[in-house]
Amino acid sequence: MSSQDKRRFQRHKSSILIHIHTAETTQHLQAMLNIGEGGLAFESEQSWVIGTRIRITWPAPLEFSLDFQELQGSVVWCTRRTDEHEHTLFDVGVEFSRPDSEAVDMTALIEELYQQLEEIELEVLPEPLAVSSA
Repeated sequence: MSSQDKRRFQRHKSSILIHIHTAETTQHLQAMLNIGEGGLAFESEQSWVIGTRIRITWPAPLEFSLDFQELQGSVVWCTRRTDEHEHTLFDVGVEFSRPDSEAVDMTALIEELYQQLEEIELEVLPEPLAVSSA
C-alpha cells in the first residue's frame, strides 16, 4: 500500500513559507510542500528528529493582518534528498495534534493574497524608458 493510500485526508500542494517553532528555537522559516486536514509536509535544510513537537504559524504578506491561528504537531517522518543543484534537503512530515480543516483554507487564502500582490506589483511597475538613438 502506498503512502497516498494510507492518507486519511486529501492534500493541497503549496509552496508558501511557514514558521516552524520548537522548544529549542524561536523559529525556522521553511517552504511548505503540501497540507491536509491531518498534517503538512515542508522542505528543510536540516534533518528533523521523529517525535519533535512543533508549532506552525503562517507569515502574512506585507504585514497583512488576519486572525492567523497556530497549529501544533509532531514530526512523523524525515526523508533526505538532493535537489537539482546537488544540495542536500529534507522533506519533513508533520502530523497535527488534532485534525484542522481550516488549515487548508488558511493556506489557500494566503496563497491568494500573495498572488494578488504579485499581480498588483506587475501592474504598477514603470514602463521601460525608451532609448533615443539621436
